[in-house]
Amino acid sequence: DAGLDYRFDKTLLFVGTLIERKGLDLLLEALSLVKDRDWRLLIAGDGHDRQKLIDKAEALGLSDKAEFLGFKDPERLKELYEKSSIFILPSREDCFGLVTLEAMCCALPVICSKYADGGYDLIEDGKTGYIIDTYDTAGFAKKIDELLSDEKKCRQMSKAGKQKSLEFDFKITAEGYIKAIESAMNKTDIIYVSAQCSEGFLSEHFKDLKNLPGQQAQKYNRLLARGLACKNEITVHHISQVPMYSGNERKLIFFKDETDNNVHYHYLPVFRIHKLQDILNVITGFFTALKLMKGKDRRFLLNDVLCAPASYGAMLAARLRRIKTVSIVTDVPDILYENIDNAYHRYANKIIASSDAFVLLTEQMNRLVNPSGKPYVIIEGLVDAKAEAVGSPKERASGDSFDTFEASCNKSDADKSIGTYPRIILYTGTIDRKYGIENLVKGFVDSGIKDAELHIYGNGDYKEDLLKLSEGSPSIKYCGTVLNDEMVRIQKSAFLLINPRSFEGEYTLYSFPSKNLEYMATGVPSVMAILPGMPKEYGDHVFKLKDASAKDICETLRMIFSISEEDLYNKGRSAYEFVINNKSNTIQADRLIAMTDKMK
Repeated sequence: DAGLDYRFDKTLLFVGTLIERKGLDLLLEALSLVKDRDWRLLIAGDGHDRQKLIDKAEALGLSDKAEFLGFKDPERLKELYEKSSIFILPSREDCFGLVTLEAMCCALPVICSKYADGGYDLIEDGKTGYIIDTYDTAGFAKKIDELLSDEKKCRQMSKAGKQKSLEFDFKITAEGYIKAIESAMNKTDIIYVSAQCSEGFLSEHFKDLKNLPGQQAQKYNRLLARGLACKNEITVHHISQVPMYSGNERKLIFFKDETDNNVHYHYLPVFRIHKLQDILNVITGFFTALKLMKGKDRRFLLNDVLCAPASYGAMLAARLRRIKTVSIVTDVPDILYENIDNAYHRYANKIIASSDAFVLLTEQMNRLVNPSGKPYVIIEGLVDAKAEAVGSPKERASGDSFDTFEASCNKSDADKSIGTYPRIILYTGTIDRKYGIENLVKGFVDSGIKDAELHIYGNGDYKEDLLKLSEGSPSIKYCGTVLNDEMVRIQKSAFLLINPRSFEGEYTLYSFPSKNLEYMATGVPSVMAILPGMPKEYGDHVFKLKDASAKDICETLRMIFSISEEDLYNKGRSAYEFVINNKSNTIQADRLIAMTDKMK
């Protein structure tokens, strides 16, 4: 019955050990900036930093506001919760932060550090409390001031927090433990084969190379693997055919296995002679898969067919172990390798023919690669379920060095000097003529838009022409190639994202440009053509190109730059909400799992 009578007298409460990790010093610094001075802070806890923190409170002029109470037993602690108005957890690091749940049980609105992982499970930001960056002292103080000045808001949060705490009732928690134990006893092992590596691995082994491995394929497989791995009932073992280029003097290179985001990576060795490398990948792919499949009843193989050598070796192991194979087909081999009679083409088709089910990009692709009508699921792309749009409260509080789109839109002409202008039109990806880059450049130049620049990242057959153009035009900039994490940050700093890929070519029936989803997940407004293989629902959330010609791009850019900033922001936000709610990696993983459950 704790917390039934909420009281609002501006009493703030901190509960925790008085050590640096708990962040009380950060709270004191924020409180020194709070405008409302009609508050007091109760500090329950002890520790070796007690005197240092008392001295800090005095130095900040808070001695008469902060009361150090020392250690309190559970019964006394309950009384403190019930006579306080707001609970604050300012930790630099916390695995969960049980005191946050205790405070909510006592109907206290909470302000919780983003570095306390449990906050994301407990707090609905803005409803039961706030999640803040405790290092952003001004932002931290602003949230405290906001609650101190709004009794009605505090009472609403008090009620909502008490209700939320009921989800952690002893009986419900015990049932969760039982379910987790049962799930662990019935885990499904997925053996996943692709050229995907962890982001840390790529940063370490490709940091000095100009030619990074295909990042869109890397991201597709990485997000799907993580989406599967976040399910309690699934363990993901990823066999990585390392996409190593000539950047290491050793001929034979071995790598350590690792676990990243619950995905267990098993890296195959690299032998820097191309044909021998393919043979090595078949052999090591076979034996690695065979070992991982040993003695387990609940498992299946998930193969990227374009990673043909390792996938073929793993498929042979799956046959030997008599387990099901699901093949991921992100490009049709007969089109990708058209007029090329090579081993990759032949073995990719062998993998497809031997598969029990498929993950495909488009419905049109199903008719081409799956004439037998085997089970399939369409996963045209994925976005990270944790992705945040520009302009979201959490990102603004994080102090990101890039201006958000919202901030960029709201700058007046007088603010142009601080870096939000010129407004950036951004393309990231392969810079080949067949993908419309030449039309993009011409359309931008013809638009004549002032205070705008076209920035292009990537590599391809148009690179040299682009470099020459950029030398003669200060508004066109070729920016090279960067790793995907950095690219997402750059995308979020743009005014507009554009993909000029046209409708031409049969391949567009079987293609879904993954950069479209990547763009939409940023919350920055995007321009693209709706290709024949793309579901039409995407068109409601982006600016659509009619034919992606230079003239079409020119007219579309002029139209976009003439509409209101609010409409632009809303368009980007609509795209973000659409992909997060429908195309996140956890949602797409659920669809794959549902298909495989029917195969058992």
